[in-house]
Order: sequence, then structure tokens, then C-alpha cells
Amino acid sequence: PGPNGIGGPSPGDHTLLRTVADRALVDHFPEVVAAGAEDEAGLYRELVLAVAGATGRLAGHWRAVGWVHGTLNTDNLSLAGVTLDHGTGQFARAPFAPEWTPNARDVAGAFSRGRQAEACRAQCRLLAEATQPLHEEPLPALWPLVDAAFDTGYASAHARRMRELLGLTALPGEPCPAADEQDVALAADLERAVESQGLDYWDALHAAAQLGDGPARAAGVGEWAVRHDRRLSMRATAGEATRLRALVPSQAHVDAAVRDALARAQRTGGPFPV
Repeated sequence: PGPNGIGGPSPGDHTLLRTVADRALVDHFPEVVAAGAEDEAGLYRELVLAVAGATGRLAGHWRAVGWVHGTLNTDNLSLAGVTLDHGTGQFARAPFAPEWTPNARDVAGAFSRGRQAEACRAQCRLLAEATQPLHEEPLPALWPLVDAAFDTGYASAHARRMRELLGLTALPGEPCPAADEQDVALAADLERAVESQGLDYWDALHAAAQLGDGPARAAGVGEWAVRHDRRLSMRATAGEATRLRALVPSQAHVDAAVRDALARAQRTGGPFPV
């Protein structure tokens, strides 16, 4: 039984547990197998840490794009480092608050935007607990390693995706400049500006990506946009910056494209877009 006293469909079936873990290693984490381990228990310990890292990368990507899942129970996360059951998930809209959740039944906000990483990290700890018969590690000793693997994956994925959204990555054929503290601070400051003013995250990001500071100032992130422009000028010509900025979509444009596609399918009798 888990912490809530409720057992799964096969409690105590260590043979089945090993079969599932072995399949996860072969299908999703062959690099863990290739790296080797001191013993079999060590291999399963590394699997737990690999899953924690992959889950952290998933959560970091979600934060960057403003996605909130809304129902992050253990059955909605997987050993592959992906998520299941998107029924409640939404892109956060204004006001862009940490307590925002798309799940009307999540009254306590356990899976809110601001607590999403915390929820994912906690489920990784539960994975470590569930697989203890395989890795045989004392949980108080393993949990800090799980947290560290998750946090590393989370930070790296968030920084990488934000650099893409802010135009700070390389164009094809161009060496990619190394990420540094300026990029991390720039991303964090945008999030704080949007939160403090109750703005729409994607609208603000799109406005900041337009040439000139007029749209950004109108969206409430003009001061931040000045710093963004300065950072862009350090690594791109004006032409490159224009092309980079064109990669940032507007949520309104995405919504309009979906509506147009549905209307076209209705007029022509299909096929409906999926």
C-alpha cells in the first residue's frame, strides 16, 4: 500500500515490478544500461534518477511555455518521462498567477502553476519508494539524489526553452552561444513582470518579440523588453533578430488558425484537423 493506505492491483509482486523496470530501461533509458552499474540494485537506482531527471525536464518545459497540467497524480506521469491524461490541462491565461489552476476541483491548489514542479518532484519520490525492493536504497539517502536529478533536469530544460522563445539560441549553421546567468535572469524577470501585473503570459511574450518597444510597452513589459533588445544585440544582427522574433507565436493567431481549419473542414465535409 502507498502512503494513503491504498494498494495497487498487484501489491508485493516484485517479479512484475522488475519486469516493468527492465522494460523501461530497454525502451526509454538505454544509456543507463550502457553506462553500467556496480550491481543490479545500482542499475535500478540509476533508473529512478533517470526518470526523475526526465520528469524534471518535462516540468521545466511546461513552465517555459505556460502549460499547467492540473492533475499530477502518479498515474498521470510515466516512466518514460512524459505525461498522461491532458483532460484538465491548459495554457495559463491572465492573470498569470502562481495559484492559477485549470482544475476546478483542485481547491487546495496542489497542482497549480506555482506548485507544479513540487508536485512532479513528489511523484518522483514516490517512484523511489515503490521501487525500493529493486534498488534497496534507504529512502532518506535516496530522496536528496532524486530531488537533485529532478531539479537539474528542470532548470536546464526551462533555461533551454526560454532561450529559444527569447531568440537567444543559434540560427541554422551558427554556433550556439553558451547560456549564462543573464539569460536565466532575463527569463525569470519576464515571469515576475507578467505575474506582478496580472498579464497574459503569451500575449506579453509575443508583444516583447515585436520590433520596436511600442507593443511591449502596451503589454506592460516595456522595461523588460529594453533589456531583451540589448541582450539580442549582443548575439545577433538586426536581420537575425527579426527572424528569431518571428518564431514567437501569438496565442490569438493560434486560436484563429484552429477556428479557420475547423470552419474549412465543416464547409468541405472534412477531414477535421486533429
